[in-house]
Amino acid sequence: MLAVSWIVVSFAAAALAVRPLPPYIKPCARSDPKFNDCTLQHGNEAIPYIVKGDSSYDITNVDPMAIKVIDVKNGPKQAGLHLTLRDVKLHGLRTAVLLKSDFNFKKRHFSHDFSIPLLKLLGKYTISGRLLLLPIHGNGDINVTMVNNIVTYSYDWVLEQKGEYKHLLLKDPVAVIKPSKAYIHLSNLFDGDRFMGERLNEIINDNWQDLFRDMAPKIAHEIAVVISSIVNNIAKDVPYDVIFPERLP
Repeated sequence: MLAVSWIVVSFAAAALAVRPLPPYIKPCARSDPKFNDCTLQHGNEAIPYIVKGDSSYDITNVDPMAIKVIDVKNGPKQAGLHLTLRDVKLHGLRTAVLLKSDFNFKKRHFSHDFSIPLLKLLGKYTISGRLLLLPIHGNGDINVTMVNNIVTYSYDWVLEQKGEYKHLLLKDPVAVIKPSKAYIHLSNLFDGDRFMGERLNEIINDNWQDLFRDMAPKIAHEIAVVISSIVNNIAKDVPYDVIFPERLP
């Protein structure tokens, strides 16, 4: 009986065990008047390590970032557009550069701006309906190459008590992606009709904003989910006052 009790207590203690930040993430003091500048510097230093993944903190490799399904619907069923992407890989997050960080501890709201020179989304697609008033159908490979991207990521957060420590938990993450240009190619349009496929791809790229406008929120949402997962996986084991100490030693 004592042995069983000891095992239970040991597991409970392990569950509440706290960990330090990963060595590639350096903390900034909340009392630092240049806190945002500090997070900008240390954030950029950490990005190359975070993107590669860290199994000890349940962080997966996110370049490429895997997306199971992106479903885009626009307009009524009879005259609208339905685009489904599957087995998607988003390449390029490793080149992200943190441009701006804004931490508001009073409102418990953070926001960040990233520059990502090139993002490439590759996967399988099916499409049907109308695009730019033109009938369209097909299935095959899709390539969406986005250049000079600005990604804005923001979130609220709460503190959860775990034993004697408080831990950060992100809530309501939102991301917005704005490229200066996107190049879109759909293979095998119109059952492989080369002439029709090439012509429609030209029209799509001449008017790329029309299709990308519907895709962008879906892509941005997946990015937000991944970033939030990374932060929450670290924060569940590392106390809030370790991530954001009032003062540094």
